[in-house]
Amino acid sequence: MPNNKALYSYYRKTKREPCVLPNGMTAIGIDIGINPIMATSEGAFYLLREILAKKDSDKISKYMIGRIDEAVNHAISGHDIICLETLDDNWINNDEVFTRYRAGRYISHCIKAIHQVAEVGQKRVVCISQYYASSKTCGQCGNINRELPFGKTLWRCPKCATFHHRDINAAENILREGLRVAGIKEYSLQPPSYYKNCYQKILSSQAQGMLAVRT
Repeated sequence: MPNNKALYSYYRKTKREPCVLPNGMTAIGIDIGINPIMATSEGAFYLLREILAKKDSDKISKYMIGRIDEAVNHAISGHDIICLETLDDNWINNDEVFTRYRAGRYISHCIKAIHQVAEVGQKRVVCISQYYASSKTCGQCGNINRELPFGKTLWRCPKCATFHHRDINAAENILREGLRVAGIKEYSLQPPSYYKNCYQKILSSQAQGMLAVRT
């Protein structure tokens, strides 16, 4: 096992209540990427830092696969509906960013692990189109910020001035779109403006990346 114990880290940026349906079931949206490999609609991040170091070996790969399994189990535990984007292996393996960081295998495994854990736990997985603009759509007003550059973590909607964290906002939008696809119209979810004060402090310091409190 690699000596680096920071290969897998769990952060929670906010304390947000789960999305609750009228029947008492809970739903969660998951945005899958490189760093974090998962961000949830409840404000949690799951980081695989070794991916960014571009290191790769059979030993590290096996270790990271194990950490992904742990992260998936932790992320969807206690939820009945999991919403995520449809990312097929062909697209993942040909994506320039994923290829640059040799992250394709981990992204693919993460998606498969979510489906496997959900099946065992009798949870429902709702997949939305991978072309849905989850990162660029304002979760508050629905405006699509087409000028949002790749890699910009924190941004403010040019229409309603709501502050967003790119990955959390994407996960929130994936959750809403997933519930729409599933035909679920009634649910309880705190609005993105809930985070305004938190993000305003971060933006004022011009911070980039993960400025979360480790738990």
